[in-house]
Amino acid sequence: MYRRRIKRAQAGGSDLRSLKAGRSNSLGRQHEAAIEGACRYYRDTGRANIIKVPEPFRVEHKTSPTTAYVRFIAHAQPDFFGTLGNGQAIVFEAKATETDQLRQAVVTPTQAATLENFHRMGAVAGVCASIGRFGDCYFIPWAAWRDMKEKFGHKYVTREDIEYYRIRFNGCAMFLDYQSRDRLTTGSADTELHD
Repeated sequence: MYRRRIKRAQAGGSDLRSLKAGRSNSLGRQHEAAIEGACRYYRDTGRANIIKVPEPFRVEHKTSPTTAYVRFIAHAQPDFFGTLGNGQAIVFEAKATETDQLRQAVVTPTQAATLENFHRMGAVAGVCASIGRFGDCYFIPWAAWRDMKEKFGHKYVTREDIEYYRIRFNGCAMFLDYQSRDRLTTGSADTELHD
C-alpha cells in the first residue's frame, strides 16, 4: 500500500502533500523526543526541570479503544516550560525542518507573544531548532529570533546564520550546552541564553 502511495505521489497531487506532511510530522516528533531526552538528563542531574506541554484538545468521539477524532480547542503555546537549577524560568518552542532554512513565521503569533512575555520577565526564552540533517540542533535566544530580519538580514535562518547557537547533540538535543569553542570557555547555555 505504501509503495502505491509513493507512485501516486510521484505523479503529483494530494498524495504528495500527504507524504510530505507525514514526513514533516515525523521529523518534528523525533526532534521533540531528542529534546525530551535532554530534559530527563537535566532533571536527573539537577540542572533543570522542564516539561513538554501537551496540545490543548477535546475528544469529539472515539472510533476504537486506541483511536479518536479530536478538535484542538486553543492556539498552541510554546512546547516546553520549566525552571533552571538557579530558579530562573525557561520556555521555548521546538521547530525542525529538513530544508536548509527555517522561516521566522513557523512560530505562531500566540507562541511569539508568550515567548516575548516570558523574555520580558527575565526568563530564558527561545527556539530549539533542527535544520537540515537530524542532529544539527541550535538553541536560538528569543531576542535573536524575534529580531531575525535585523540580525541576519532576512526572515529566515540557515545553519550558517546560527552556527554560533549550535548545541551539543548526543542522541539528545542538549539545549543548555552550546557547542562553539568561544562559548565553552564562558560557561554553559543556562547562564548565557538571556540576550
